[in-house]
Parts: sequence; C-alpha cells; structure tokens
Amino acid sequence: MTHELFRHLNTSASITLECKINVIASHIDSRNRSIPFLQYLLERSEKEEETSTLVFPSIQGPVSDLRCKCVELFPEFQQISYVGYVIFNKEVYAFVSILDIQPSSKIQLSNKRWMCLVDEILNYRGVLNYFVVDKKCVDFLFSNVDYYTLRDGRGIGVENPYVAFLTSDNIKHTELEHYFGPVKQEYDYYVFESCDELSACNGGAIRYAVFGTTPRTVDGKTRWFVRNVDDAISLSWHLLESG
Repeated sequence: MTHELFRHLNTSASITLECKINVIASHIDSRNRSIPFLQYLLERSEKEEETSTLVFPSIQGPVSDLRCKCVELFPEFQQISYVGYVIFNKEVYAFVSILDIQPSSKIQLSNKRWMCLVDEILNYRGVLNYFVVDKKCVDFLFSNVDYYTLRDGRGIGVENPYVAFLTSDNIKHTELEHYFGPVKQEYDYYVFESCDELSACNGGAIRYAVFGTTPRTVDGKTRWFVRNVDDAISLSWHLLESG
C-alpha cells in the first residue's frame, strides 16, 4: 500500500522562510487488513472565537530541522517520521507520518487533538456534529487527490471508509459495545447511524469507520448496514449531551 504524494515532496528539513508551517500528520490504520485507511491529525483552534474549529497543527518558521521540531510538536507519539513539504497558497505544509497510534478509549469533547477520517474532513467537514473543519484544511487536501488516497500495488486507489455511529442514551451499553464490539441489530447486519442524529443523543456514542457498504435512507434517516464486523473499525467512544 502506498501514499503517492510522498514521492513528490521537497525532502529538505530546513525552512528558511519566516512563515507559518502547517503540519500534516497522517496515520495509515491497518486494523482492517484488506483495506488500510488514512487518518489525519487535527487540533482545536487556539483562537478564542474558534474553539470548535479543527485546524492543522502549526509552527512558525524559520526552522533549521523539521525532523526534531515535529517530534517535539507531537509528544504523545513515540514514532514520528518527517517526510517533506510543499508550498501551497504561500504557506508551507510539512508532512509527518505517525506510526504508533493506539485505538482510543474515551475521548471528551474538550480534547485538543483528534484523529479524523478523510470522510469527516472532506465530505462532512466536521467531527461529531460538533467540530467544524477549517476550510483551509479542506482546500489543501482537495488540491491534490494523492493527499487523501492510498493506492495498492497496481496504483489503484483504495476505498476511504465512511464515518458512522452507534448511539444510546444508556451510557453503559455503548461502553460495553465499544469494548466487546457491536451487536447485530437486523438479521445479519450491524446497523450504524449518521452523525446528523448525534444532536439528539444524550448518552454515549461510538464513532466508527465502516467499509464495504454505501448508506441507505430508511424512514428518512441515513443508515449503514454492515455484514462483517471486521468492516466496522471503532475509532473512539464519546459522552454526548443533546442540545
């Protein structure tokens, strides 16, 4: 599995410009062995009026050694690899590969950093129906298909999973499903919900990446019907409050 963009980056670790350096930290999740998928790290904006906005982490140039600087920027990870950079709209975008992410347990809305699916960033442009992805992040990733596409050995792009949810007003119920796995709800299928319904939830929610299916509209609501439990990868568990 390859990430083609890494072949076209400037691999210098020195940025001599006095400019903002956006850091694009990605992780290839391979828990679904047949279809690895990309996640990108975004963080909450530090601007007081934009605390529900997710942006790329950034540092200020010039920087003499981006390899060391990126390691310092992400102390929560042990395996960080600086890859290279590009210049887009007069700003530097430096790519970092994260190798050692562990599946999240409980994540609160107050968390600063989030690992986000391509579907959340480019299609929903938001996370959990609570955070909004900054337009600059969307514009940058959309500027090159190789930024958000993994390819197999033949160079063919692989599926990006959808984001979907299991929710319940019974918090303990969702905690158990997050730990032991989802329960089939309709005959041979696991049934997942759209993030559009999270605003009505006053309990627990499990956030998933789902594969091998397309959403259906059932009674005016979006649903994913997944047959194989390996095609539903748990990303995180959350406490939510309606309204």
